Amino acid sequence: MLEQVIRGWLHQDMDLFHSTMSDAIAGWSGLADPDERARVVAEIDRFFVAEAADPDAALVKRWGLDVDPPDMGRSSTEFLHMVRAIAVDPAAASRFRERW
Repeated sequence: MLEQVIRGWLHQDMDLFHSTMSDAIAGWSGLADPDERARVVAEIDRFFVAEAADPDAALVKRWGLDVDPPDMGRSSTEFLHMVRAIAVDPAAASRFRERW
């Protein structure tokens, strides 16, 4: 599910539909049902456990063409915490607009 969110909502034409990454994630979260949002939260939590040694490298390796937080001056941990927070509550996107 996380793969679908990243590839489906953070693609190269994202800026035609959303002004920021956080707005794009909020767009998905606002349309997703609670089970989908819960699956994304669980996948992010598993990612943090599985990739604890170097989450930045793991995220860039997996989704580098779609999203590269280190290239934007952010860490993968910050990015995934942003996605997780918005999956829990789409209104949380407003907390991230300045940074994402």
